[in-house]
Amino acid sequence: PSTKSRAKKEEKGRVILGKSFVPKQIASIDSLSLESGSVTIQGKVIGGEIKTFNSGRMLLLANVTDNKGTVVVKAFVDGKLQNKCNRLLSGEGKALVRGSIDYDSRSKEICLMARDILLEEDPGRVDDAPIKRVELHAHTKMSSQDGLADAAMLVTRAASFGHEAIA
Repeated sequence: PSTKSRAKKEEKGRVILGKSFVPKQIASIDSLSLESGSVTIQGKVIGGEIKTFNSGRMLLLANVTDNKGTVVVKAFVDGKLQNKCNRLLSGEGKALVRGSIDYDSRSKEICLMARDILLEEDPGRVDDAPIKRVELHAHTKMSSQDGLADAAMLVTRAASFGHEAIA
């Protein structure tokens, strides 16, 4: 397959609902209100479910956070999208969601009615500070204190951040 067709297939694999898009502006979840109207958010899916109705239609409910706020993303989907929705709910990446803010009278809070949902790769935590610091206080499992971190994992994480030493 050509590079162009491979890229198109990868792009199609990112689309959970609707169509692919490039966001013009990403809103902070904690700033959302009923007056926000049509918005795009980006965040980690931290839970949710798919409710199935007697008619066969399904309602996707996904809790999305940007670590400043959390909002319930809702979308009515049909059965053929269930695998894609399950992939979204697995938390394997970041969700990029475009839709409209609405009021949910059942939960008495705002929600985002999704028009388009993309699943993006999550790079995890990164340390992009130009000047790295040395962590001078960390308890590991070998400590008599309350440490939970494994020493090898702590060193590996520090190295992945570009840190030259830990103490």
